[in-house]
Amino acid sequence: MTNSITLITAASDGESTAGRQPQERRHGLAVLRRDEARALISLANEAMSQTHSVGHEMHSLIYAKDGPFRPDQLDCLLTEVLACWETADHYLRMLGSVLADYDPRSDSVLGGSDPS
Repeated sequence: MTNSITLITAASDGESTAGRQPQERRHGLAVLRRDEARALISLANEAMSQTHSVGHEMHSLIYAKDGPFRPDQLDCLLTEVLACWETADHYLRMLGSVLADYDPRSDSVLGGSDPS
């Protein structure tokens, strides 16, 4: 047996709602995904910034005119800069997964229901 539910909406001012834009959702999976995207791009940008900072420190040590060349110190910084870069890559790949699940036309998550 199939049930059919019709949602009827009425405008509080008595006008038709046919031409109105739907209100932005304040809860549900689509909202969670939007928040997740915002957090991930912030984390990715911070990871890229830290990568740049450590890389700049390496550059300064390599091009320093005074003091000995310190490969041991550079090796440690290289490990750190690579970890920062891998972290940025990880966050960007996670963001890609979030965006792949999002349908901007319906402001909802693809392939699943978003009952709110």
